[in-house]
Amino acid sequence: MTRPLEVLELGTRDYLDTLALQRDIRLARIAGKICHDVLLVVEHPSVYTLGRATRASSLSTPTAELEAAGAAVVEIERGGDV
Repeated sequence: MTRPLEVLELGTRDYLDTLALQRDIRLARIAGKICHDVLLVVEHPSVYTLGRATRASSLSTPTAELEAAGAAVVEIERGGDV
């Protein structure tokens, strides 16, 4: 049996807003409020995500310069590097 899939086409959306939506969907699935898979189709404005393995030397450009150029720099709890 195949579960239904809901596709949400979000267009361009802020990374942190989308992360909050993903977390809300996850909690709804756990609580049994959503019983189907959800696929988010989204593009973020320029963003660098820094995982737990990120070191000061991981970025070749300082954070302040990236942000001044319009890119967001976000520390996130996922594993990995930039």
